[in-house]
Amino acid sequence: MTTFDSLPLWKAAYCVLYQRDSLHISRLLEQMESLGWQSSGKTPVQTLRSELRRYSENSNTEKVYFQNLGQATWKLTDWGKANPPLEVKDLLFSQDVEWIESFDEFVENQRLIFQARLSDSISIETIEQHRIFFYDSQKHDFFPLQWVLTRNWVLQTSFEEKPLTTLGPLLASLGLEVSNDPILETRFAQWCREWNCERLLNADSSDIVFYKESVFTELLEIECSDVVERIRQRRPSWSIDEAVVQRIHLAWETSENRFILLSGLTGVGKSNLVWDYAEAVLTLHGLSVQKHRLMVPIQTNFRDPAPLFGYVNTFASPPVFVRGLLTGFLLEAHNNPHLPYFLLLDETNLSKMEHYLAPLISTFEVGSPLVFHQQLEPISGIPNHLPEWPRNIWIAGTMNFEAGAHLPADKILDRAHSIELWDINIHDWLAQKKNLPEVLLVSLPELYQLLRPLYCHFGYRTLQAMAGYIQTGLVMSVDVHQLLDEVVLSKVFPKIKGDRTLLTTDVFDRLEEWCQRYDAPLCMAKAVRLRSQVQNFGMVRYWH
Repeated sequence: MTTFDSLPLWKAAYCVLYQRDSLHISRLLEQMESLGWQSSGKTPVQTLRSELRRYSENSNTEKVYFQNLGQATWKLTDWGKANPPLEVKDLLFSQDVEWIESFDEFVENQRLIFQARLSDSISIETIEQHRIFFYDSQKHDFFPLQWVLTRNWVLQTSFEEKPLTTLGPLLASLGLEVSNDPILETRFAQWCREWNCERLLNADSSDIVFYKESVFTELLEIECSDVVERIRQRRPSWSIDEAVVQRIHLAWETSENRFILLSGLTGVGKSNLVWDYAEAVLTLHGLSVQKHRLMVPIQTNFRDPAPLFGYVNTFASPPVFVRGLLTGFLLEAHNNPHLPYFLLLDETNLSKMEHYLAPLISTFEVGSPLVFHQQLEPISGIPNHLPEWPRNIWIAGTMNFEAGAHLPADKILDRAHSIELWDINIHDWLAQKKNLPEVLLVSLPELYQLLRPLYCHFGYRTLQAMAGYIQTGLVMSVDVHQLLDEVVLSKVFPKIKGDRTLLTTDVFDRLEEWCQRYDAPLCMAKAVRLRSQVQNFGMVRYWH
């Protein structure tokens, strides 16, 4: 909110006390006393503020050129602009605009302008003079672009809109570009009605220019087919499901929080898919993969945000800030808001997400600052907070629901898109392998389909391990049926689990039939033991 404390004293005197052809700072108190304003021991500016408030409420004389204190600066400045004293004319109205230099100033200006609108400190007439607006795609708010780009914008609101032809580097550093999205016209019309700026709607729509952050449209500008092709080049042995990539793509782009959770079969390639997706996007944009992509393995001892966000070591003298796994990544993303960053949280549910991601959840909810510490000054180069969670970070978490894993809380699910991955294309994967015996091309898909309804089937990681075992054994002249029997027993059967409602007699009949068909005596013996466990104990434990 703008107050007269934010104005140089001579400007406040000029705007409020101008009554003759000249005015000098040394005559401020004299002018105030001539109007009956007493200082009462206060500083001139304190007196100025208190008397402004009193006169705006009680006086109807021509000396008062405003309706309320909040609007005084703007209205009186407009009046003063038409009647400037010669001594201050050049200083007040011909000075160069001082542009911002950092993204923090950009965000802070938006906050101040929003507060000034709420408190009626900005007159609607000054907003209606502008034709170039910045659109905040997260808050669906509009700001005169010159104001958010201007340092000390409170002194510039009544100035004419400056040309932006020389601001290319500044706009690029902030990631701003002109948007031709037709939906912005509709949103702008709603915004004008909300803030009583309807006169802007009567202007020629071609005169209104909208700027927005370019990074938030770049994902959709990339075709999923291009991403899939890049991943296939990276992993030629993979069978990539383009429909899954499309789901990830849309979930990330349409989610306000840019947060997805991938769950399902272990070894299906959840982490690798996100990891390679990020690499494909970054490569297509010509960005450094090492700087713009981060994987954080979640540990079972993550019980608070400190391992990720860092903490202050108060035992050191002076105190030092111990960086977390995300601290540097967050600062880098904050300092480059127009560039995309990808964060992979691997095995998120080994600990409770609502505990170690608490700061992230809070910023998602209300857009509050992301606090690192409570000191006013930076500690070890780390500021006390970021204005908000960097909106140019795309987050993916993977989950495997095994013993010791935690179910995600509703507050997490409300903020994320959940995608399950349970299936692999086993036929395509085996077809890409050379010199595999024919028996494997038939037996492994049969076993996969047999176990799939039980959710005890296997993914690409297990397939890769089994294929490597068998191919190596064949070089050693071991019988292929023996190799198949051994590797299925060691890699697939330990996954079989459940109770008699799942592991029915029919399931064991088909499993034992498979063992008999492919001459797998070790697997047959184990299948018989598992059947006995279900009959005697009602459930299966492989290691029993």
